Amino acid sequence: MKLGSEKKGEVIALVVLLAVAAVMLWRALAPVASPAAPAPAAAAVAVPAAAPASAPAVPGDPTLHLDELTRLRAIEYTGTGRDLFHFGAAPLPAAQRAVASVASAKAAAAAARSLPPPGPPPPPPIPLKFYGFAQASGTPERIFLQMGEDNFVVSQGETIAHRYLIENIGKVSVRVKDLQTQSEQELPLQQG
Repeated sequence: MKLGSEKKGEVIALVVLLAVAAVMLWRALAPVASPAAPAPAAAAVAVPAAAPASAPAVPGDPTLHLDELTRLRAIEYTGTGRDLFHFGAAPLPAAQRAVASVASAKAAAAAARSLPPPGPPPPPPIPLKFYGFAQASGTPERIFLQMGEDNFVVSQGETIAHRYLIENIGKVSVRVKDLQTQSEQELPLQQG
């Protein structure tokens, strides 16, 4: 058995890639040596005793200002009443809210008095769905309608389930009349 003697180019490329991967792995896992020796841990945490309490913080200064932390912890957040997670106008102050609620109640009462009484409810939608059409040469166009589990093949002027009259079959819709409620509805001629 010959090992790699037939494909020397591929074997050389594999060896080079393995060497590059080993160098990259060694660099990633090797400890990082800094050019200057690090200061002892105790010296880095020490707070200078001569520093005044109100000295401004210098960027990168690791000094811990305990008096500033105490002052910040003592602040009580009262908020403004706004919810950051809902878009809308800021809430009104309490005095304006009372005036606005009285005004809105008066406006709602006036609107309720001015509305006409509600009319009869609209008729229920016709439960027929279009799902296809067919036309043999020399015969009137017929459409396929579905109502629940039942399928119907009808042409213009026919009645479905003794209730729905197919009044007109157009290019984009079918006009159906409900014989019980005398309402009409357009069914789109779309499959789906």
